[in-house]
Amino acid sequence: MNSSSANVASIFQTGGSPHIQPGGGVNAVSLIAQVIEIRGSVTVAMDDHASGVSTFASSASSAHISGAVKLSFGDGNGSASFATGGLLRIDGGVQYTGGNGADNLAINGGDLHLGAVSLVGGLGNSIFSITAAVFRGPVSILMGAGADILNIGANTATGHAEFKSTASFDGGAGGNDTAHVSAALFANVYPAGQPSLPNFETKD
Repeated sequence: MNSSSANVASIFQTGGSPHIQPGGGVNAVSLIAQVIEIRGSVTVAMDDHASGVSTFASSASSAHISGAVKLSFGDGNGSASFATGGLLRIDGGVQYTGGNGADNLAINGGDLHLGAVSLVGGLGNSIFSITAAVFRGPVSILMGAGADILNIGANTATGHAEFKSTASFDGGAGGNDTAHVSAALFANVYPAGQPSLPNFETKD
């Protein structure tokens, strides 16, 4: 297993644009600190030809990235998580591209100033989960070709997801896709602000 990490007890700062591209096999990349300050973009490109799961994890109490965050997975299974207890600001937006495996993407917690968010699933059976987060920029989610699951919000006191700008959720080309939108607030009053959820065979 290959591992790349920036685990800092208090502050992680850099003026450049980190580009992380691990080699073949199962990889683990983590960016964890109380405060993250990156004055550029962050690119993580997984190249996984193994049967295991490659992981990306980012966690901070507060984070500001001046550029974009771009995350892509290769042929194997992938797992990515973004978690913050406070403000997460990514001026250049977030771009996620799934690979050929069964990918799992989780965004949990925080006040998210992310610019435009584009999440695109791959060919495998993917699960995207968003809970306890406020999105202040436009969000576009396009699931891939597998039997995918989209989870928006959680029925808990703090688990709802809120979308302050436009939100688009599409099940994509695959069959037997499921969308669970259980606790969410959208920019417009329901039903005008409720995404139509095209290409999801099951909706609840």
